[in-house]
Amino acid sequence: VNTSSVITGPGADVIANRIPVGEREYYSTEIFTSEAYSFGGRVSRTQSAFTLVNDKSKTLTTYNIGSTSVGVGLLDIGGSAGVGFYTDETVEDLSKLTISVGGSIAVAGYGIGTDLLFKKSSYIPRGVRIYGGKGISSPIPFDVHVTFIEIGNPKNIKKDRKAYDVYKRFMEKSRETGGEW
Repeated sequence: VNTSSVITGPGADVIANRIPVGEREYYSTEIFTSEAYSFGGRVSRTQSAFTLVNDKSKTLTTYNIGSTSVGVGLLDIGGSAGVGFYTDETVEDLSKLTISVGGSIAVAGYGIGTDLLFKKSSYIPRGVRIYGGKGISSPIPFDVHVTFIEIGNPKNIKKDRKAYDVYKRFMEKSRETGGEW
């Protein structure tokens, strides 16, 4: 049961993450494209569109961000597109996810992969990205990478109650017809 209580202090992330997704008052998603260049050191550039739904304040927030990540990884040059799902609810919280650990494998000439995203000094993942793409053929059929710096500023932040109402009506109609998101 959700209450107006706020959980703070050490371990608050662990407690908050135990709340079932269906009972949370917010959810955040991302659609993105990315290109990466890795030869031991790694640099990637990502363009993202985020949607944050907050049932408590009845708002839907959207924004875009172009970010550059720096880290280490195996041999990889390629581009990808994918989706991300997050447990954080604000633009500010999502901007603190500066660490990622991930990997991809090549299947039939295309790569598929996933990344877990973390806040600095945290071992609890706050998001996951799932993606597919194409790159230059490599003698290694997989990639493993870690990024520890992410630089980017959110732009075009829009918070809208009418968009929230449209979204909720869409979700209700979808459930009535047998769809579940």
